[in-house]
Amino acid sequence: HFCSVFNVSAILIAGVGLDKAVIRCDDEKPRGFGFLSVRNVTIEKVTFVGCGQEKPQIGSREENFITPIVLYFEATSVVTVQQVEITRFIGIAIVAFALEGSVTIRNVHIWMCASGNCSGVLITSNPPNAAVPYVRLQLCSFRDMRFETHIEDGVGYIGAGVTLLEQRSVIVIDCQFEHLEAPVGSAISAKASTVAVVNSTFANNIGYKIGTIFSNGSTMEVTNSTFTANVINGTGEGGAIHAYNSKIKTFGCRFEN
Repeated sequence: HFCSVFNVSAILIAGVGLDKAVIRCDDEKPRGFGFLSVRNVTIEKVTFVGCGQEKPQIGSREENFITPIVLYFEATSVVTVQQVEITRFIGIAIVAFALEGSVTIRNVHIWMCASGNCSGVLITSNPPNAAVPYVRLQLCSFRDMRFETHIEDGVGYIGAGVTLLEQRSVIVIDCQFEHLEAPVGSAISAKASTVAVVNSTFANNIGYKIGTIFSNGSTMEVTNSTFTANVINGTGEGGAIHAYNSKIKTFGCRFEN
């Protein structure tokens, strides 16, 4: 039940006209969709409902995952996901390994997972000789998700919203993060990455140990963003932003209880 595409130059999955295509995985065992060594992948105007495949059997890194995945990309040059909704899913909605070019996630809404252990986006592990990948998340929303498992696995911590591991050029602009829960970095968890967050909203998020944004060995600028009612549940620190061995700058941000 994992639909895989290998070694093609380009693929487009899209709704027709103004209508979104709806892919429902509720009636059977939940499914995932994988793209390996595809030069250009575009997914637009699609709603995924009830999806998520356990242990995708494609690519070289599947042994690292016991968490189900909805959309999986490996060794791709250009990935564009736009006007997409992913809801009532299990696991991680979007996973990208070994990026060789750019990833654009625009106007994507990920919300209301069907399990107690789910996350929005995970981007990690670039090939050593690849050009600097560019990752852009714009006009996206992440809400009503909880990632309960504390995972390090030698690469970093996974949050409930967006997790960035060893990404050198990332911008998060005009996004909303609401009602997310995770042990660390409930909205954004970044390790060894360079990240700019602009005009984004973080509200009612809960960190069990470390707060809404967790920066580990990263460089991050947060500009004109609003943090409202983000808390630590239990003993911890950094309800809004927690930095470890990182460089953090904030400009024109508002922090509210």
